[in-house]
Amino acid sequence: MQRAKGSSERRLEFTAIGDTVNLASRIESLTKTVGERRLVSRTTRDRLGGDFVRVEASPVSVKVKSEPVATFIPKLSSID
Repeated sequence: MQRAKGSSERRLEFTAIGDTVNLASRIESLTKTVGERRLVSRTTRDRLGGDFVRVEASPVSVKVKSEPVATFIPKLSSID
């Protein structure tokens, strides 16, 4: 694709905020502590398709919640 000199691309930026995003960020950072490549919340676990085996991990404390959060390790039944 060629553009005229000095032209610019149109760029859209989006920001997601809220409790769900904060919790997802905290859970993602826990993968390093738990030593797993993937770690998901109960809500995500419940929405996974049938190709996954769901291994329950220990509930963990996260900064944004007053109670420990249930976490799960999703594993593709044919790969992991």
